[in-house]
Amino acid sequence: IPALLLCMVQRHVRALHLADRRPYQFEDRYIVLETVPAAKDADFTDTGPNEWLVETAPFTHAEFTFHADSAGAESELLNVEKGAPVFV
Repeated sequence: IPALLLCMVQRHVRALHLADRRPYQFEDRYIVLETVPAAKDADFTDTGPNEWLVETAPFTHAEFTFHADSAGAESELLNVEKGAPVFV
């Protein structure tokens, strides 16, 4: 967790995304409630956190970083071997 988030009220959301009933993405997200207060009570059952945020609180600029890593604790959820390469 980035140090900046530690001092903010946030909601931690984890979501497993499926396609044809098979896992393809594990989303692990922190939402700062000062920025998006409605996220506190949002139900992400039918609409995932990313889609909900884009619809509810679209942003005008952002920076995204991706890298390869080894699957850890989430490997069982994704149905891959621990240590398998994953996109983070």
